[in-house]
Amino acid sequence: MTTVQRPNRDALQRALDIYRDAMRPFIVRCLKRVPGKRVEDVIQNSLQDRQAGQFRERLHQGSSVEDAIDINDFPLLLLGNWRDVFSQQLSNRDILNEMWLLVKARNLSAHPSTQDIEPEYTRTQLYHIAQVLGQINAPNAKRAVEKIRDQRFSAEPATKTPPSPRTPQKTRSARNLTPWREVIKPNADVSRGTFQEAEFAADLQEVYDGRARSNDYGNPVAFFNHTYITPGIRTLLVNTLRRLGGQGGDPVIQTKTGFGGGKTHSLIALYHLVRSSNALITPAQKEIRGILEEAGLDPDEDLQARVAVLDGTFLSPTDPDTTEAGDPLNTLSHSDARTRTVDTASEQLTLPVTCTCHGLGVYMALFTLQYQLERNLCPFKQDEIQKLPKGRSGLYALWLPGDIEDAYDCLYVGMSEVCLRQRLLQHLTNETNPGLRLKLRMFSDMVLFSLSYIERVEQIRELEAELIQAWQPETNRNLLS
Repeated sequence: MTTVQRPNRDALQRALDIYRDAMRPFIVRCLKRVPGKRVEDVIQNSLQDRQAGQFRERLHQGSSVEDAIDINDFPLLLLGNWRDVFSQQLSNRDILNEMWLLVKARNLSAHPSTQDIEPEYTRTQLYHIAQVLGQINAPNAKRAVEKIRDQRFSAEPATKTPPSPRTPQKTRSARNLTPWREVIKPNADVSRGTFQEAEFAADLQEVYDGRARSNDYGNPVAFFNHTYITPGIRTLLVNTLRRLGGQGGDPVIQTKTGFGGGKTHSLIALYHLVRSSNALITPAQKEIRGILEEAGLDPDEDLQARVAVLDGTFLSPTDPDTTEAGDPLNTLSHSDARTRTVDTASEQLTLPVTCTCHGLGVYMALFTLQYQLERNLCPFKQDEIQKLPKGRSGLYALWLPGDIEDAYDCLYVGMSEVCLRQRLLQHLTNETNPGLRLKLRMFSDMVLFSLSYIERVEQIRELEAELIQAWQPETNRNLLS
């Protein structure tokens, strides 16, 4: 029988064991400073009922107080005793977030699937473990975890033969390094200090309307002069061009990256290439010629393609809009008239098109809501919620920081047909969902919220169900059955 090799899982498990063995005595040592209480009582009072019962059971089976503490208990023990004990030992409350991520990592490691854990996820969790160990002043344990990380993810192959001691090693002093600005020359505005980051916020609608804030986005030649065509962008361009040329290609392409992953930039690249291919066939743009040839098209012939741009972030999910032909367009409507409007717009394109229009209204509504709720995040605090208007219906989402920097995980999706403001305040003062209540208690300083007002009450419940199905929020899972 073949044994499945999981080197990433094994590395993570060894690091978690080191983390567990270092954290247990640290927690017990700190909790002994609570006056007038036994450590066992402090621990039980800090845990939820189920975890407290498991702790008592391990004590009853003969485990010491340290050995009876599980990794899942660590963040709750710190949270419940932060003000009186751990705030005096630890300088940064962010350690709670890292410890909660390690709870998830431990559960993933303890219940492996048929595949190994993703390398990047493993590397990230090893980093978090080392960070936590450094904060509790466990240098030996931290070095051991860093050694595991470096051995598993070393830039050099493990089988590489080390150089002979007699072979002179080439070293280069930092004083002899070429300055980076001579290796990669910055643009003039960066060198002058006049660079405006806001001008480089990609906006497909502005490019389409001819009002891009930067010429580097609005001008197709300038755009590609400043764009590195990644394998992902090249695949998107070739795939779409094949479809337009009747050479295959996917009829629907869904781009999936986190915020800032390059979705809008890729769409602008596609827009400029299809609209201005002739202007881009220059000696300086040999890669464009190669993309057209790979797609089976003649680079010297105009594509003769018409383009429709439907920017979900530009359209309102509830308020009706009007097309250039004067037809009404509403992303939330299910009526035949609205469907015919979208179908008519699609028929004006040169076939074959690169999207299908069946159910596009509902799809665009969901897409727009997801985009808005993922971007417009506010601290989940009472003073922020009280700024909201009264008597507005709609949908909202609660968020926690994710495993990747500047990314967030959806904690909960909810709705109100009466007043979003009142519903959000109820979460703060009278939460009845036990899973959500626990997360709000543990991460009160890190929770964020976002919302979208929807006036048509009949649409709210359907969209709430769609969002829950799309995002699978942890504390909504009881609603999915």
